[in-house]
Amino acid sequence: AGPHDFGQAIPVRGSPREDFGFLRALSARQRQLALFTVGLMYDAFGYNAEALVSLTQAAGEGEGAAVADVMEYFIGREQSALGDLDAAEAAFTRALGANPRYARAWTGIGSVSMLRAEALDLAGRLAHPELLSRARDAYERALALAEADGPPIQPVARVGLGYVARLEGDTLLQAGDQDIRGGLPGTGKLDAAVSRFGAAIADL
Repeated sequence: AGPHDFGQAIPVRGSPREDFGFLRALSARQRQLALFTVGLMYDAFGYNAEALVSLTQAAGEGEGAAVADVMEYFIGREQSALGDLDAAEAAFTRALGANPRYARAWTGIGSVSMLRAEALDLAGRLAHPELLSRARDAYERALALAEADGPPIQPVARVGLGYVARLEGDTLLQAGDQDIRGGLPGTGKLDAAVSRFGAAIADL
């Protein structure tokens, strides 16, 4: 999880072998890490449903609240891959509730809004410009936090911004072409489309 600690240090009172509170906490941490690792392995091989099960189980072990940002982000990522964008957005929001500076969770929010916009036709995207605006804002926040905190998430945020700009450009291009074909002035939208494509190229 970049520079973010996975849980807090487990305090030891006296001898570790005789401190049963320490042993219970250590055992729960080990179970949590094992389930988390299994979830990531499932994810790496494309078994998103199985990954979601393991990660959800991991979130219930050990210090759930202390690692909620990390757990909820990865849970949201699997839900997004499975097409459940509402659940994914809720998980990313919970991650940010636990840690508003968690850049990865902001990229998750950005991806959900972008996927929703991408699923719409031209009329839908023109009717709901807030989707791409929200995606762009989320990726920009992720990039700013990543540059400040240092996790290797900058490329993800930049690519996200590039895709948002590309989709904005494509929307403006189609809208301008539609206006021109209908006898309406559309060059302004075409010029704006070129500008957004230029921004996309800069980030991609």
